[in-house]
Amino acid sequence: MDNFEDRLKRIITSVLNEDQQQRQQQQLQQQQQIQLQQRQSQIPHHQPAQPQQLHHLQQIQQQQQQQQIMLQQQQQAQQQQAQQQQLLLHQQQLLQQQQQQQHPMLHQQQQMMPPATSSYLTASSASR
Repeated sequence: MDNFEDRLKRIITSVLNEDQQQRQQQQLQQQQQIQLQQRQSQIPHHQPAQPQQLHHLQQIQQQQQQQQIMLQQQQQAQQQQAQQQQLLLHQQQLLQQQQQQQHPMLHQQQQMMPPATSSYLTASSASR
């Protein structure tokens, strides 16, 4: 019998809690609807656009499109400039490699000599 009473109390408590939650949700929804209606009533109703306003809007859109085109052109120019710089660097590296291949002995000698000796040889050969 005690078990039955405890179960009954739990069931009643849970039903009451659910009912209270549902009421709170309904109150929230009603408050939100009222707030939404108040906001909508505060928003001025838009009149149809006049021809002058349409023309002005079209001008603004054209200006924005022109600005976008200019930005794209600037970006393309920057990309081309970066590619040209990379190409020049690559060409310089190739030239250096060709020079090293054409004069391998001179290159090896310069690498093997200590810095003081190579500057001395350069200075002595210049004085001759």
